[in-house]
Amino acid sequence: MPRSAMRLNPIATKRTAVNARVTSSAARQVTDGDGERILLALTDGSEEPLDPATLTVDDAGVLRARVRAGKLEARLGTSAAAALADRLSEEAPGRWVLALAGRRHPIERRPPPRAASP
Repeated sequence: MPRSAMRLNPIATKRTAVNARVTSSAARQVTDGDGERILLALTDGSEEPLDPATLTVDDAGVLRARVRAGKLEARLGTSAAAALADRLSEEAPGRWVLALAGRRHPIERRPPPRAASP
């Protein structure tokens, strides 16, 4: 989720607003909960069910999902993303879906980060 930050511009020696995308957590592992849900094993040692509606993918193919009741974003690590491979399919070029509990959940494209204005 974008947030504004203040940063000292070393050239102009004035404060400049900078947009930054923050990933607050990471999912290191994915397990099949009960066939009806997927559990994310987060780097802090906790587990949470994946909300498929929050999945996004960026231009590099990195998957992310919202965790902590939507308050934080977790980047899915390589092994976590690989564990989802059997459930992912590409419906059209660049349009992915996750199959879970007999439903197909479209994965939203993540917009590229905005460049900071000068």
